[in-house]
Amino acid sequence: MAEAGKTRPVSWIQAARKEFGTFPEESQYRFLTTLTIAAAGRHREAPAKH
Repeated sequence: MAEAGKTRPVSWIQAARKEFGTFPEESQYRFLTTLTIAAAGRHREAPAKH
């Protein structure tokens, strides 16, 4: 995972943040990890679908 200290925090529109909070915890973790990697200018392979 990208080093969070070297990227800016994700900025949220209030309605989007509220909706995001309704996602399952695993989905939130995956999205935040992916956004952090993208913010650092990197990419990773998409996880396998279950």
